[in-house]
Amino acid sequence: VLTPSLNLHRYKINADQNNASEGFDKTLLLPALSAQYRFRSSHSLNLTYNVAAQFTDVQNYAEGLMVRSYNSLFRGNTNLMNSLYHTVNLNYFNFNMYNFFNIYGGVTYAKRLNDVTNIVEFNNLERVNTPTNINTANELMSGNASMEKRFDDFRVSLTGNWSRSISNNIIESTANENVNFTQSYRTTIGTTLFKKLYLDFGYSVSLSNYEGRNTSSRFENHQPFANLEIGFLKSFTFEVDYEYNSYVSQTRPTQQFDLLDAELRFRKEGSPWEFKVEGMNLMNTTGIRRDSFTDSLISTYEYFIQKRYWLFSVMYDL
Repeated sequence: VLTPSLNLHRYKINADQNNASEGFDKTLLLPALSAQYRFRSSHSLNLTYNVAAQFTDVQNYAEGLMVRSYNSLFRGNTNLMNSLYHTVNLNYFNFNMYNFFNIYGGVTYAKRLNDVTNIVEFNNLERVNTPTNINTANELMSGNASMEKRFDDFRVSLTGNWSRSISNNIIESTANENVNFTQSYRTTIGTTLFKKLYLDFGYSVSLSNYEGRNTSSRFENHQPFANLEIGFLKSFTFEVDYEYNSYVSQTRPTQQFDLLDAELRFRKEGSPWEFKVEGMNLMNTTGIRRDSFTDSLISTYEYFIQKRYWLFSVMYDL
């Protein structure tokens, strides 16, 4: 099935500030395409393409300086124009109820023309960001895939996500290209024993790479995990969640931490009452480190989490 189309848009933008009015009136004819190939009812391939006009947030037009954070100022730009986003999506789906093998995957590519980016000016530890339209295209390619196979007594699943972006900005009057590539993969094995014990365990890894002008960074997080749920004495359910993390950075020492939560529930069959006791952060982990990228800054954060604590709760279903 092939469905092409054309979409007519009319935009009118006005900005009134400082006793002056600025804006523009624009009409755009933008294409779109949708295609689908169906192998059978549960097995298909889908493709979509569209071009969209993207207008920046109204705050970016505001004149004057605004404080965004303790070391960041923002100056608006009344001359901003719209961007054009070209987006292509390709998705594959295959659900097989006979051999219990399921596959799903998707890829997205986006190209942003005349995109709004920042001019960054540094003054010691402070920085001033000013939005502007840039001639160099910004690009994003992302994908995801998942596979699951079920057997008589257990199931195996594998998922993956990845994203690579190229963004451009201007730092101290110099053009700067930023490349950010992130990946995450997770594999899980689950089983049910004696119709009472449910066990899931697996391993996940996330990788982040950043490259900019005269700088690069890499971060990794490796995480084995397990979940156990068991019912006993007809009315009791005990559940445990555990994960171990090894966080690796190029510039800082490796951080290891683990998280353990457990709960015990009591509920008689047919009863509206449920009683539960939960233990959170039983390993008494105090902090988690994470990192992030922007087009002008690499940041490292330390999140402090609540120490070991217990919750007792009673629930009644009306």
